[in-house]
Amino acid sequence: MNDNSFQPIDRLIEFGLSMAVAQQITSSFNQIINNAQTPRVPFPNESARQIEWYYAVDGNIAGPANEAEIKNLLLHKRINNTTMMWKQGMQSWKQAVEIPEILNYIMQLPPAL
Repeated sequence: MNDNSFQPIDRLIEFGLSMAVAQQITSSFNQIINNAQTPRVPFPNESARQIEWYYAVDGNIAGPANEAEIKNLLLHKRINNTTMMWKQGMQSWKQAVEIPEILNYIMQLPPAL
């Protein structure tokens, strides 16, 4: 049987069957994709990302303190730019003014009255 022996109705039936098979395959793939479980990576919450700072007051270690607490201590002059500070990952204690993050906090303080 060659292509010329098909009647137009036969070609329409063949086309219709091909479309039905294609729709069934597409439907199956969509169902598989929709039911697939994707792993979720939890984002650390804000408190988990907080850096814990330690600082020296009268020769004693104080802390840990988060960013908000450090800003408050600076604002109320309980610590200043010469206060010795440390956080995990630092090799040694440094003056606050030598630590870029703390220096940034100091620069954000309002000027004295």
